[in-house]
Amino acid sequence: MLKSFFWKKKCSEQQEEYGKFKKEWHRDQAFGSETFAQHGEDLMILSIFDCLGIKKGIYWDIGAHHPYVISNTALLYERGWRGVNVEANPNLIKNFDMWRPDDINLCVGIAGEEGTLPFYMIDDWSAINSFNKEEIEKFVKQNPLFSIREVKKIPVHTINWLFHFVGEKTPDLISLDVENMEYDILKKCDFSDIHPKLIIIENPRKELKQVMKDAGYFLYCVMTNNFFFIANEYRDTIYRLNE
Repeated sequence: MLKSFFWKKKCSEQQEEYGKFKKEWHRDQAFGSETFAQHGEDLMILSIFDCLGIKKGIYWDIGAHHPYVISNTALLYERGWRGVNVEANPNLIKNFDMWRPDDINLCVGIAGEEGTLPFYMIDDWSAINSFNKEEIEKFVKQNPLFSIREVKKIPVHTINWLFHFVGEKTPDLISLDVENMEYDILKKCDFSDIHPKLIIIENPRKELKQVMKDAGYFLYCVMTNNFFFIANEYRDTIYRLNE
């Protein structure tokens, strides 16, 4: 009994010590121990741009959802990057105004054509909310506790419009998560103007992979469901072929 007591006490002390380690940034961790992204994508982003010699860049986060929760760009913001957050849900954009005040925060949609589109919502905040009715109906069918509770009319613009709106300055990074609308957006993209070093796309279709190849990008890696496309001119630098 006494042996069991001391064993539990020792384990408790070790857990407390381990908790301290979890919170610390070890000197050998180039980008720290903190990640905001869903699968650690932000650490990969920092690693890629470190290879390119870029410490503070510009991002466009299209389909941004939340300034910190499962965000590909929150850690970048914390490290001095700045950019544009595009979020179609009016209930969410105010969070960006509060927590990312140095960014440009736009409550619009990005699509293949200019206009207005219905935005389907299962609640006020969900990342499932989308312009893609088919995707929403599929989710509701698989999750019968949910339903489409509201449909809002949201103005949408092309990615080329965004380029001109922010002053015709191409970003270093585009993170694109728009529920299967990525192909419609990027096939209309003028890559002669908009040519970021890295584009991250969630679950691109085969046709979109061809669009990226034709635009001068190669697939660098996949992190769960996010595909990292890097501009061809940085291939040798990324793979350190010139060293």
